[in-house]
Amino acid sequence: IVSTANATAITIDNAGIVTKPLQPAFLVGFTTSGTQALGDNTIIPFNADSGGALFDQGNNFNTSSYRFTAPVSGLYHFDCTVKKQTSGGYSIQLKKNGGSITNSQDTICAFDDALGSLVLTLTLDLAANDYIDVYTRNGSYTYFKNHSYWSGYLIG
Repeated sequence: IVSTANATAITIDNAGIVTKPLQPAFLVGFTTSGTQALGDNTIIPFNADSGGALFDQGNNFNTSSYRFTAPVSGLYHFDCTVKKQTSGGYSIQLKKNGGSITNSQDTICAFDDALGSLVLTLTLDLAANDYIDVYTRNGSYTYFKNHSYWSGYLIG
């Protein structure tokens, strides 16, 4: 199946395997390793979408604003892992269009020990041009850049 831009949108091979090379998807991290301290309710500056395993299929992640913008309406799945260096009950939160997502604070996992990983998984119904950011929550902490990633993709 070819898109209106004359690009292959869907391929089904003779084994029945379906691929969608234009499907919005990303895995982002950081341009440098080491640690970074962030204050409470601060956007986490994921600023790399290429190199190693990192990618941005569809160019919908902005590495300057650290934000994913939905190109089309649909269900999107997001996963984020931030490995922290600081002890304390900290967490991370996704924000939609700059505001808190109803009940998303109840889905956040926080660890009280140092070197724990904050993990968030959430599926959201987004309209075209809605944007998503990842924020710190419940205090200031230091995290390891080379062990922290954010990914997402359009389910349909």
